Amino acid sequence: MSDTTNEQIDAYLTGKEAEDFVEFFSKKTFLAPWVFRSPKFVSDNKELTDVAVLFRETIILIQVKGNKFDPKNPQRYLGEAKKRHEQLKGAERRVLEHKKASRLENGYFSFETKLKNIKKIYLISISTGPGEME
Repeated sequence: MSDTTNEQIDAYLTGKEAEDFVEFFSKKTFLAPWVFRSPKFVSDNKELTDVAVLFRETIILIQVKGNKFDPKNPQRYLGEAKKRHEQLKGAERRVLEHKKASRLENGYFSFETKLKNIKKIYLISISTGPGEME
């Protein structure tokens, strides 16, 4: 019988590292050809979201943000979470408006679309950083 110990690994991803991880993880599924990093609007080159998964009539908008929870100031954390939620809802509105074309590129595809065929939108906000789960 081997003796195993539980060891906690403190590995926190922030910013680009966290986005890279989400993109990497997303591409390890059957959806790999439909994962797009940082899709941007054609007209102003502004980012729609950090990672988008576009499959048939469904789009998943994923936002990644480092946000440390401070038990002495929970309102700051809640304010940041609310801000992220509002940003995702804004991205959802822009997709539903079909007014602006987005540029989606990955190793499989590169195209511009107004996402007119989207019928389902899922919003995912991922928080990363020290203290996130404490």
